Amino acid sequence: MVHCLGGFSCGRYLRRFWTRGNDSAASRASDWNVRDRQTEPANSATHRTTHSATSTPTVAPSGSRIELEVLYFSGAMVTVLDAHPSWSGAELKRVLRPFLEKGVAIMAIVSGGTRVEETQTLAEAGVQSGPLYVMLRSCTYLVQDAGVEVVNGYYVQKEGDHSRSPVYANEDGILLFKYRMARGTEYWYFSREGDLSRSDGDFYRVRSNQSRPPVEGWTWEACPLGRRTNIPTLTYFGGADEDLQDCSSSTASGEAHSFSDTSD
Repeated sequence: MVHCLGGFSCGRYLRRFWTRGNDSAASRASDWNVRDRQTEPANSATHRTTHSATSTPTVAPSGSRIELEVLYFSGAMVTVLDAHPSWSGAELKRVLRPFLEKGVAIMAIVSGGTRVEETQTLAEAGVQSGPLYVMLRSCTYLVQDAGVEVVNGYYVQKEGDHSRSPVYANEDGILLFKYRMARGTEYWYFSREGDLSRSDGDFYRVRSNQSRPPVEGWTWEACPLGRRTNIPTLTYFGGADEDLQDCSSSTASGEAHSFSDTSD
């Protein structure tokens, strides 16, 4: 599994109390069980730069650009892309998204046998004109129309759980998870990774005791980061998440190709 998330440690600011129902702010004590969770200062949430799902990489003079022949591991063509060495791996994933079938996302980008990390530029990864390979994985949800762009995108299920329910994340590290209040009320949230007992990282929520996120009923109420913005639209693809390591369409084909990764 390869979806690295940057977390946020607990700050010392008082958490705002919710007025809807009997939900208590103090009740959101975190039971996050995903492996290898990382932390960073809580105030970094204010200054963190994120790229939206619709971000467009910087355009540079044609003389400094590189031509990439993007392929599946089967050898099937995805597209030929005019790229720039300053693009990051994350930006390249977003550029390639429209060329993929719905319901899949890029798990990894490989050039010359080396994985291109999301935070690396193509130049730093040593990517040059020529073939570039993508490894895919299936997605469970597609989120669109959210007023906060970083919430949009494809969500894949992560290892671990929260409130005995699956946890999902998109390419920008936004979490989709369920939280059970002290009085037993359950909500699904779109939130930044960090101290999940606090509301200051919340974008949207919906009251639901379903085992999976509902596609309707979302609101920005009691969610500071999504306040007065358009609510998201969810599309559920169904089925368990799988790694699609050799794809020429929305389903896997051919033999699986091994790809070692220890960044989970």
